[in-house]
Amino acid sequence: LTSLDSNYSRTKTKVFREIIDVTPGSNIIYNSPTAVNACQKISFKDDIHISVAPLDFLSTSNTKQNVHREGTPVKIVTVGRFVDFKVCTILAMLVTLDNLISSGKSFEYDIYGSGPEEHQIREKIELLRNKEKFRIMGELPPAKLADVISLYDVFFGMGTAVVQAAMLKVPSIIAIQYEQDDVCYGYFHKHDHATNPMFGDRTEGVPTERISNILDHFYSTNNEEKNAIGEACYQATDSYHPGKVIAKFEEISANAKIINYRKVSFFDLLFIAIEMRISRLIGIENIQA
Repeated sequence: LTSLDSNYSRTKTKVFREIIDVTPGSNIIYNSPTAVNACQKISFKDDIHISVAPLDFLSTSNTKQNVHREGTPVKIVTVGRFVDFKVCTILAMLVTLDNLISSGKSFEYDIYGSGPEEHQIREKIELLRNKEKFRIMGELPPAKLADVISLYDVFFGMGTAVVQAAMLKVPSIIAIQYEQDDVCYGYFHKHDHATNPMFGDRTEGVPTERISNILDHFYSTNNEEKNAIGEACYQATDSYHPGKVIAKFEEISANAKIINYRKVSFFDLLFIAIEMRISRLIGIENIQA
């Protein structure tokens, strides 16, 4: 379960709310604490399952040990769509790194992706003192994701990409949706993902850290300490491996009850199609679905 944006399709949101209202709590699998909170506002459920769907790339066969070369810049990477709730975190990282570089530390930051807000990133880079240290690299094909990410010293981002980076033993920092300041959720391994998956959704009560403090400390560590952070991030991905996720899905599915909902009409489907079309034409994206 994730959330839906009523600005994108009011009818789709209405149908979604009606389905949630009649669905037993034991039938629902949430993808984050944020989704749990959103659902509880619609219809209280007392049986909570939080998990993530397995993806093809979530495989230990891709893991590599990243090794930073002494005397070279610390290389940071972000991979993701250039949409508003992600781009603001990239802008915050750019400013943070610009300040760290100006203080005498050596960093480089490569940004992979594309999207409607790319211009914001380009404009911000042009305003920075150390703009030559920041690059927009274009889209990264999924088949090359693991090979490219494993070349970097630190990953900064959210969603499945941060899970992928952690599985590659790359020290991974979790960005926060819509965050515009020097703030993040810290390293991937600082969270208990088995009971509370945490990969970027803004969630109340979760401790935050200063990005600058994390990177300042990382810069001063030796290779053994850097690798230990990467190993810890990898160990924290255990609950995301396909075998465990599939087994959990199968257990929940075996005990699921039949959902008795037959209220979706032809006109509902027609209105959803029309509203989605209009939203796309005027530039509204269904970023949460």
